[in-house]
Amino acid sequence: MVSYIEMLRHHKNAADLVTAKKSVTQRIEELLRIDSKAVIQQNIVEFKPYNEIKKRELIGHILYYPCITQCTVDTVPHRLIKGQRVDFVIAMKDRRGEVVNTKQKVKVTLTSPDGSCKDVTVTENGDGTHTVTVHGEMVGDYKVSISVSGQAIPGSPFDFRVLIPLVRTFGGLGDEKGYFNHPRGLAFDSNGNLVVADQCNSRVQVIDRDGCVKKIFTFTEFAPLDVAISKEVFDENDRFVRAFGSFGEKEGHFKRPSGIVVSQDKLVYVVDQYANNIQAFDVHRKFIHRIDSGEDKLDHPMGIAQSRDDPRKLFVTDNYNHCIKVFID
Repeated sequence: MVSYIEMLRHHKNAADLVTAKKSVTQRIEELLRIDSKAVIQQNIVEFKPYNEIKKRELIGHILYYPCITQCTVDTVPHRLIKGQRVDFVIAMKDRRGEVVNTKQKVKVTLTSPDGSCKDVTVTENGDGTHTVTVHGEMVGDYKVSISVSGQAIPGSPFDFRVLIPLVRTFGGLGDEKGYFNHPRGLAFDSNGNLVVADQCNSRVQVIDRDGCVKKIFTFTEFAPLDVAISKEVFDENDRFVRAFGSFGEKEGHFKRPSGIVVSQDKLVYVVDQYANNIQAFDVHRKFIHRIDSGEDKLDHPMGIAQSRDDPRKLFVTDNYNHCIKVFID
């Protein structure tokens, strides 16, 4: 067609025009017989007038089509606190995975926990990325569906949950049943009850899921700082079973034990805040060994926990060093 138009512009001889028409018509028929398929996701050149005076002079610029399978979404949260907001950053990428500018339409739909849907405003950042701001206005599960020119990008829809940070509160200051005076360590027993060390009341309280106190263990000679659950050491009548250790720096003695955990291999680990060490015992009170922190000494360690993935790993809060240290035992 371009050749035919050029012929019309330069030839005034009727015979030449007829010859040109036959040639172009034959070429068009050949093109129509070709079994071609549409090529997608290719770069094209779009031409626009430079200005109103020079309408015949055309200036072109490249428009990029993104490769849908390469497009990504960053900063997708798994959980969001009610009232907070989060920005989804959508990156348009070509087949090589490089971020490119594009004029393709990006559509984002937010599905709320009540099932209602609404389109969310998409901001084009001018660098090949788009930003969407989502607010956690309602508690529950949300879905964010993202598409480019009607095609969903990988991972869409994206799920996240909006939570309330504080669900409920148990107790308050006091020495009555269900109240606390400086509660410290806590743990869950096999029945799902919460076991709490009530330090300044010198007792341990066992509370069920409804907040009702099931048991209270009262002590006269010490104030508990932490608790741990063991299936090996118990008394069916809730009586005091045994104590081990005494004040001192020798093996099996403590200056101020502050944290305790019973490992899966039935070892009892005790953190000594003032002695700056960790000691291991078996369930029969026998001292096993002391864990040395090496040159990087512990300074007033407090809490201790065992890794579920690797029972040999112990996590200890190093209070005065303002860090958490991980030990392999």
